[in-house]
Amino acid sequence: PSIDPELRLVYVTTGNPGPDYDGSVRPGDNLWGDSLCAIRIDDGTLAWGFQYCPHDVWDYDGGCPPILFDLEINGTKTPVAGLFTKLGFYYTVNRKTGELINVSEPYVPQENLFAPLTEKGVLIAPGSAGGTNWSPASYNPQTKWAYSANIHWPMVMTTRPGLDYKSGAMYQGGNASFGSAGTEGIKTWGNVCAIDPATGKIKWQTQTDLPMFSGVITTAGGLVFAGQSDASFDAWDAASGEHLWQFKTDAGCNAAPMTYQLNDKQYVVIAA
Repeated sequence: PSIDPELRLVYVTTGNPGPDYDGSVRPGDNLWGDSLCAIRIDDGTLAWGFQYCPHDVWDYDGGCPPILFDLEINGTKTPVAGLFTKLGFYYTVNRKTGELINVSEPYVPQENLFAPLTEKGVLIAPGSAGGTNWSPASYNPQTKWAYSANIHWPMVMTTRPGLDYKSGAMYQGGNASFGSAGTEGIKTWGNVCAIDPATGKIKWQTQTDLPMFSGVITTAGGLVFAGQSDASFDAWDAASGEHLWQFKTDAGCNAAPMTYQLNDKQYVVIAA
C-alpha cells in the first residue's frame, strides 16, 4: 500500500474477481475488483474506489503499487495517485476524490484487448502477466515523469462456462497459456518506459530482451535503475532513456532496487 498521512488515506490495488475467466457466474461490474481503492486510516472504511477494468475475465488484477505525488493542472497543484496496470495503460487519478484525470497511451502492444473469451481460445495482448505486473513504479519530481518496468507476453485465453462453481473453491473457469496453439512464433520481451502523467504521453521507451519483473527506482542524480531476468542490473538516463551501464550479477534480478547513502556516498542495491 501507499500512505498519505495528511489526507489519512491508505491506497491499495485489488485482485481480480473469481472465477478468473468465466464471468457468467458473476454478472455486473464486480466492484471493487481490479481497482485502486482509498481506505480511511482511522476506521478502515472505503473513501473511494476507481475500477480500471470492470467485469474482468482476463486476469488483469492490480499488482503494481500506486505512486503518490503532486501534479500541476491548470496552474493548480493537485494531489494525485498514479497506477501502472496489466492492461498496458497508466492511470492518473485525484487522490482526494478518485476522479480520473487521464489515461496514458498504451506502453506495450495490445491485441484483442477486452475481447470475449471462447472455449477454443483467443490470443490476447497484454496477457495475464501484463503489461505491468507486481513491479513497483517510480516518479521523479525533476523530470515530472513516472517510470515502470513492463512485460510483452501475449497469451491464449480460454473459458469453460457452465461449470458448477462453488464459492471458495479453487476454480479459474478457463486458462491462460503461452506456448500453446495460437502463440507459435510470438516473441516475449520487456521494456522500461517514462510517461508524462500530465498528458499521458510516452516520453521514452527502451526494449529489453526478456519480460521485466524488477521494479524501478529513479534518483535525484537523473538516473533510473532496474534489474533483468538474465542477471543484469542496469541504469538509464531519466531524461533521455539512454542506457548508461550494465552490471552482471550471478542470478536473475527480479526484485525492486533500493538506494541509500552512507558516509556521503550513495549506493544502489538489488536482491538477485
